Amino acid sequence: MKILVGLFVFAVLNTGAFFTPLSAQDERPADKEVLINTLELFPSYESVARWFFQRFGPTMDENLVRFAKDPRGWYVYEIRPGKPDHIYNKQQVWSLDSLAYRMTNYRPVESTEEARENFYKFTDRQQARLYRIHPFYGYTGWDMDVIYNLGHLKNLPDTLLYGLARAYGNYGLSIIRHQYQYSESEHKPAGYEKVSEDRLNFFVQNMNKALECYEELTIRFPEFNTIVGPIHIKRNNEIMFVWHVLHSIKEPQLAKKYLEMADYDPFTISIARNHLASVSPNGLLFSYGDNDSYPLWYLQQTEGFRTDVHVINLSLLNTAWYIAMVKEDLEGSGKPGLISFKETDFEEGRMDVLYYLTDVSSTAMMDVDSMTAALRAGEHFSEVGREQIITVLPSNHFRVPVERGRALASYDLSEENRLLLEKELIWRTPRSYFIRTELMILDILANNNWRFPIHFTTSGDHRYFVGLENYMAIHGFSYKLVPAAMPERNRSFNNMFVNPAASYEYYMEHFSFEYQGEHTAENNSFAAEMARRTRAHTGFIASVLMSRNEKDSARKLLNHIHEAIPGKAFPFDHFALSHTELFLQLDQEQKAIPIMEDIAKQQMKTLENLHNTPANHPQVDQVQQEMEQARNIMNALIQLSQIYDLPHLHKEYEDFMQKISH
Repeated sequence: MKILVGLFVFAVLNTGAFFTPLSAQDERPADKEVLINTLELFPSYESVARWFFQRFGPTMDENLVRFAKDPRGWYVYEIRPGKPDHIYNKQQVWSLDSLAYRMTNYRPVESTEEARENFYKFTDRQQARLYRIHPFYGYTGWDMDVIYNLGHLKNLPDTLLYGLARAYGNYGLSIIRHQYQYSESEHKPAGYEKVSEDRLNFFVQNMNKALECYEELTIRFPEFNTIVGPIHIKRNNEIMFVWHVLHSIKEPQLAKKYLEMADYDPFTISIARNHLASVSPNGLLFSYGDNDSYPLWYLQQTEGFRTDVHVINLSLLNTAWYIAMVKEDLEGSGKPGLISFKETDFEEGRMDVLYYLTDVSSTAMMDVDSMTAALRAGEHFSEVGREQIITVLPSNHFRVPVERGRALASYDLSEENRLLLEKELIWRTPRSYFIRTELMILDILANNNWRFPIHFTTSGDHRYFVGLENYMAIHGFSYKLVPAAMPERNRSFNNMFVNPAASYEYYMEHFSFEYQGEHTAENNSFAAEMARRTRAHTGFIASVLMSRNEKDSARKLLNHIHEAIPGKAFPFDHFALSHTELFLQLDQEQKAIPIMEDIAKQQMKTLENLHNTPANHPQVDQVQQEMEQARNIMNALIQLSQIYDLPHLHKEYEDFMQKISH
């Protein structure tokens, strides 16, 4: 095996003192067959993590354990909170040379329970997926290792080609800024500013190579699914990513050339249209990821659709350059004064994270605009040790006034909301800290003063509601911040409020789901996710319509959605469970039964496949969670079949559960 190791380039973590990296020119990269065969020898991320945590834990309780897979094997290392670039105690835990695990000097675990806790504390599915995609990952320089070893090869398998595309993208962006994990460059990260011609050319050359890989994937493996969905969506998102980065370094003419390369399919465009159509006139729409941002920007740029809506990506709003970019865009589009911070306010990592003084948080209250003014003036900063400056706020209890006249004139409120308008919003955030993104949401909220309606797409984490859940309402294909006390009859069974009239109008008159024959749950994960989310949210809306005794509207809405998203192409899963009971309440048994049968079929299959899982299975806890969820869903179906007098289904489901329990 030693000869195989010599076929790889080795780039290590940025530890400085531990190893001396080998130069890519010192070794010859492997040919395709040797490389593929050698990569198959590496154990999986899950296997390495489980082996390690069964024996070891972090050397200090506050340290975080991370793993790296490079051309010589698997490594373990530690980082400390607040200092992710400082790496400690890096050691090899599995060697390609010996094909064996290696003991480390990490602290031995004292119990099986401690080992299990550490495994679930320091590992997650997202990380596992990234290690499956990239042949090498988890350290600064992984992208260069991937490019060196794969970049000269032709006709790569789909996953390796995908990993190579991502490596080119990461490597190209690193010359501009360190937007992703494990990224480094000799250049200072660019703000919202032009860069040198050399840096621009480096970025464009590597991004073009990434796009060539995505294009090859689209042609050779058209059904290949990526993290964001089918490969054709990822390819177009990557084009729009280049477009966006070029705008962020003030190269609009070059950016336009990439915009012309994008060609999203009709289904993705229909979903983008849904997002924008659900926003009130002249509104702000906070988005979260790729699929609820890039297609929306594309639609606005190419078709001029709903250009009155300003789409702000929350994942990027944590960065100073994007805050500056959004601020300029808002000023230029007739929405001035929404962001009070400047790019320089965040130098040296200031306000990356903001903490609360928990001993006074229950009594003190802060006006949000006063808080942001104090932060801009340099207040609330505390030094920790010699290197770190943190922001400590006196409270997590906030207040924002509601100017009645402006809210009534500009905020597009329903008649019901107008009658229940609050004088001020008073709330607490549920956590002991928040990140810069949440600070910017609060800044925009305070400065907006109810001039422009604020919406969130439905795809993200509710943490970004910053504690304002009681003022959020489902508004068609989005959530809308409403400065009103909402009646309990507008609260759905999932505890979310609903704007029933606006949501009903949106789905009946504007919603579209333009799937083609090839877009099914089986081969289009993005379409499947949109089907699930739409069914779940229309279930919430219909339940509120029922509680308001608007049964005819509830019936029309449910039937409309079931025609738009047929069960044949998108089988019903537990996200449609609410539709079952609603149809039964509406005396539409013929609509309810197929949904119940689809859901039961899936849950039965899950339980049959998993119920004999051995206790020592490496993912036994995850298996048990999946089985518990399947049992709960089956019990809900049993209960529904009993309440609504469906004896044949009741017997079938009960018999199955009795059989599977033995």
